[in-house]
Amino acid sequence: MKEKIICPRCNGNGFRMIWKDADQKTKVAIDCTYCDNQGQIERNTNQEKQMDQIRIVELIGKVVENNSKTHKNLWSTLQLMYFFQILSFAIICILAYQVFK
Repeated sequence: MKEKIICPRCNGNGFRMIWKDADQKTKVAIDCTYCDNQGQIERNTNQEKQMDQIRIVELIGKVVENNSKTHKNLWSTLQLMYFFQILSFAIICILAYQVFK
């Protein structure tokens, strides 16, 4: 009997979570085809090299996802700052108009 190890794609769950659509707001569960929903695979040196590569790709994906969220938050903050800048300019114009009538 061959030694079994935890599936690197589903982390032993037998399923993986993916984004439902492009807006990345909702995740759905799908079957893990790598381990055939078992959560374990037989140990193989070639598979271990593949697992390391998969982990690196997943880690890069998480870094990119976190940076994307940071950029969205930054963009929202900049939009809010721009709105308040325009609002304060409008208030100054109204006050100046009333003073110099």
